[in-house]
Amino acid sequence: MKFLRSCLLSILGFFILATGGLFYACNAFFKPELRYTAVSPDGKYILAVMATPLLIGMPGQGSDAPAELYLYDAAGRKLDQASVSMVQNVDLRWSSDRLQVAIAQDEIPLPPVHDHNILLFSAAYKGNLPEVERLLLQGNIHFKNHVGQTLLHAAAVGGNRAIAQTFLEKGLAVDAVDQQGQTPLHLAVMEGNGAIVDLLLAKGANREAKDQQGRTALVLAARSSQTDLMKGAMQNCGVKWERDERLKRSDKR
Repeated sequence: MKFLRSCLLSILGFFILATGGLFYACNAFFKPELRYTAVSPDGKYILAVMATPLLIGMPGQGSDAPAELYLYDAAGRKLDQASVSMVQNVDLRWSSDRLQVAIAQDEIPLPPVHDHNILLFSAAYKGNLPEVERLLLQGNIHFKNHVGQTLLHAAAVGGNRAIAQTFLEKGLAVDAVDQQGQTPLHLAVMEGNGAIVDLLLAKGANREAKDQQGRTALVLAARSSQTDLMKGAMQNCGVKWERDERLKRSDKR
C-alpha cells in the first residue's frame, strides 16, 4: 500500500512539474511581439502593432497571427486598444479624429490633444513654423515622442528648413537616434526633403550612421530613388560623391 501511494505521489509530482513547464514554455512562446509602430500623419499619435505567434502554422503564415493594437499619444500615454484577427488585415487609415485599423473594423476615436509638447512636435512634423514659434514659448525643446524621436526628427519629416535650423540653434543633436536607430538624416532622406538633408549635412550629420537594420542614409536614398538628392547635398557640402557597392546592390532591390 505504501509503495502504491509513493508511486501515485511520484506520478502526481511529475505531472505537476510537466504541466508547469509546459505552461511556462507556452507563455514564453506565445508572448506578443512588436511587429511595427506607425506614427499618425500629424505626429500626435503612435500605434503599436503586437502579434502573438501561432502554435501551428504553415510556412509563410506569420501574417495570419492575431494582433493587438495599442494607441498612444506621442508622449507615450495609452489611449485605447483594439484586436484584429490577423496581422495581415491591419490597414491603417487616419483621419482628423478617428483611426480605422482594418477593413470592416470599428474605428478607434482619436481624443483631442492638449499637451504643449505633443502640439509642438506635431507642428514641426507638419512644417508649421508660426505654430512652432508660438509653442516653443511653453514647450520642452528636448521632448521625445514614444518611439524616441526628437523635435529635429519631426522637422526632418516636416521639411521646413527654418524649423530645423531653430532646433539646431537651440542645441538639439544633429545625430540623435530614435528606437529604430534612425537619425534625422535618415528621415529627411526617406521623405525626400532635400533642404533638410542639405542643412543636416552642413551641420555635420554623420552620413555613415546606420539604423538597426544596418542601413545608412545613402542606402535608404538608393532604395527610395533619392540618390540624386543625396548626391547634390553632399556635393554642396564639399563631400566627394562615391557610388559604392552598397548603393549598387540597393538599387537592384
